[in-house]
This record gives sequence, structure tokens and C-alpha cells, in this order.
Amino acid sequence: MTKIYACILSVSLLTSCGTKINYLGNSFEPTKAVDVYVDEDAISKEYTIMGKGYVSTYSSSIPESVQRLAVSKAKQKGADAVLFKDFFVPETPSSTRSRKD
Repeated sequence: MTKIYACILSVSLLTSCGTKINYLGNSFEPTKAVDVYVDEDAISKEYTIMGKGYVSTYSSSIPESVQRLAVSKAKQKGADAVLFKDFFVPETPSSTRSRKD
């Protein structure tokens, strides 16, 4: 049975010094390979959710860096896969423009 470290990344989008992922759940022997999923329906094998990860700080993080951190944490905790749910990338205020007519 596959153990999945579910990263539910519904984040409050705050500016900080760096991205950190906190984990709450079970731990097993470290693993070397972790599959990444973004759709629960794409998981074809039976699995057990072993815990959840949360982005605790956010600093214009690139989704790929969050994924890299989550996979690293999953390996440490002994997960076989990571499932990302609800990851939002904010628009920076400088990229939003308004115009008065």
C-alpha cells in the first residue's frame, strides 16, 4: 500500500524571508523516490494518507521550489508520494494595473 504525504497547500499569502513546509502526521523509514500528484483521481494504486504539509511562510515562492521542498520532506518522513491540493500563486501588486478613464 502506498503512503501519501498530502500537501494541502491552501496558503495565506504572506511575505517572509523564505518558504518553509511544516508537517503533521506519521513518520516511517526515509524513502528515496517520491511520486508527485496534483489530481487525486490520477492515483491508480491503493494508498493511505500519512500526514499533511503546510506552507508556513511564503515569499513569492515559485511552485517548483515548494514542490522540491515538499518532496524532500516526504522523503525524510518515509512517504512514497505527494499529493498537492489547492496551491495558489498570488499576483504581486506591482503586476496589477488600474486605469482611470
